[in-house]
Amino acid sequence: MSSRQSARVFLGVTLLLFTAGWAANHFSSVLVLIRDQEGVSSVMVNAAFGIYALGMLPCLLIGGMLADRWGPRSVVLTGGVLSALGNLMLLFLHEGLLILLGRFIVGTGVGLVVSAGTAWAGRLRGGSGVTLAGIILTLGFAIGPIVASAVGVMTHS
Repeated sequence: MSSRQSARVFLGVTLLLFTAGWAANHFSSVLVLIRDQEGVSSVMVNAAFGIYALGMLPCLLIGGMLADRWGPRSVVLTGGVLSALGNLMLLFLHEGLLILLGRFIVGTGVGLVVSAGTAWAGRLRGGSGVTLAGIILTLGFAIGPIVASAVGVMTHS
């Protein structure tokens, strides 16, 4: 792979990591609005945070192994699609158990993207690639709830 191709692939991987971070935390602040406006219990909203981690943990553990077997691209893209589907569920379905299912699906997808994507970034750029991937992922973690909160404030004021 040429250095130009490698740079494009690395940019794509880090973009997917950024969106995974965003997807992971986008609904964190929105869950409070859903609780207040849709009548979902505080217990259910709190459970949504925990079930996300239950979906994410096994995928963090096996994502690298899956990437070694089927290639990082397929694992990262599958994770991205899963996290998008989970967030679409959360956008439209606000019943308690469906919120839990949506958050579980988001956690599963994010776990795949984070584990396989970070390993992929490392293969492309070594240790500095892993570091940069972590920074970009963290930016996604931060920006997702900030944007969601701003939109929530603007639309529900």
